[in-house]
Amino acid sequence: MHATRNNRGTKTFAATLLAVAIGLASTGYAQAQSVQFSSEADSDSGTATQTLLGLLQSPQNWGPDDQSQTTTSGSNDQTAPSIDEDISGVDVFESEDADNSTDAGATGDQADASSSSGSGSALGGLISWSNLSIQLSCLPDGSISDQIDCTTYESVTNLLINGQPAAKAGSFAAGTSIPVSGNIPDTNCPLGTDSFTGNVVLDNSILNSGGEQGSDNEIGMQITGTATCDTLGLVPLYTTAYNEQIGAPRISYEYTAQKYIVEKQVNYYYY
Repeated sequence: MHATRNNRGTKTFAATLLAVAIGLASTGYAQAQSVQFSSEADSDSGTATQTLLGLLQSPQNWGPDDQSQTTTSGSNDQTAPSIDEDISGVDVFESEDADNSTDAGATGDQADASSSSGSGSALGGLISWSNLSIQLSCLPDGSISDQIDCTTYESVTNLLINGQPAAKAGSFAAGTSIPVSGNIPDTNCPLGTDSFTGNVVLDNSILNSGGEQGSDNEIGMQITGTATCDTLGLVPLYTTAYNEQIGAPRISYEYTAQKYIVEKQVNYYYY
């Protein structure tokens, strides 16, 4: 497995710092050797694995929805007025005005990927928001030959869990985990709802660096947990394990020698 060097910067409220971070990176960009980048972004994808009476069922996958991809060079933009994913009686994802865009420099030395939407919800409305935006940008460091600098910006407006604000307004650290519990409408369950317990992770980052090929995969919101459907006798009929990824930009690189990704992030988040 490749070694990973990950120096994540501190999240802050000041939007001006984002411009500074990008400006500093751009200064060295012209001096850097060429790295071949590709980028992609999508609104939603996931897996639901149901266990019925102790028998493991095949996992059901959905997405990636409204996916944009750019390989090596060029740009792409995908929009969707609305997205609605229904899996086994559960409305796992809804959103309006989805927009996913990607680009890679014509000379193969930088890339951007972004995902945004208006109002949306997951797991039958158990989690909801008014606006979601996450942007990722990567390019070689002009001073450090084996380093790629990536900057991420994310904002979420009016994030609610079970109808209540997720937390106080403010900034958040990458990988912040918020507990989620409540009922999910399920047309296949005799009682009409499943009871869910799990977590939503904000700006979950998955890095693969330290080799000739690597990637930075950012996830605006990742929802994991288990929903239980009870019968009228309150006996569990089945459980469903969810792993859902909402707002997911990804940038990958290829080079003739090993590269490390360093995340220079400026994120702020309003409830």
